[in-house]
Amino acid sequence: MIYTEYETIYILKPEVPEDIVRTLNEKVDGIIGRYEGHILIRDDWGKRKLAYPIQKNSKGHYLYVNYLGPSDLVLEVERNLRIEENLLRFLTVKLSEDVDVETKQQEAKERIARKAQAAAERESDDDYDDDLDDMDMDDDG
Repeated sequence: MIYTEYETIYILKPEVPEDIVRTLNEKVDGIIGRYEGHILIRDDWGKRKLAYPIQKNSKGHYLYVNYLGPSDLVLEVERNLRIEENLLRFLTVKLSEDVDVETKQQEAKERIARKAQAAAERESDDDYDDDLDDMDMDDDG
């Protein structure tokens, strides 16, 4: 089977509860699985300010999924997103065609590991900054 790499970003209304977010993610995962696709990366970007109001909303809950699959997979994912009442917008981008599944999965694991390492480094930097803030500095010398 020939696989193509896609990424889809979808924006939900900001007041949508977490259980509905989880249900929609599971629905998208199920569609990808039925079409013999592979999820590389799934990321919840959280609530962010929109560039312009959409359906009277100034914020939205952003979700990102990077996946591999046949070309008809995107049609089914987008068809299901179109009928989702809590959705504000979505965008799917084709990243590359005729990809090797194992290579892309390995690259995705490496990207996730780098992201986790960067987050851990930021966390340790924040702890260091907090320690400095807690220190009592006298100007007397």
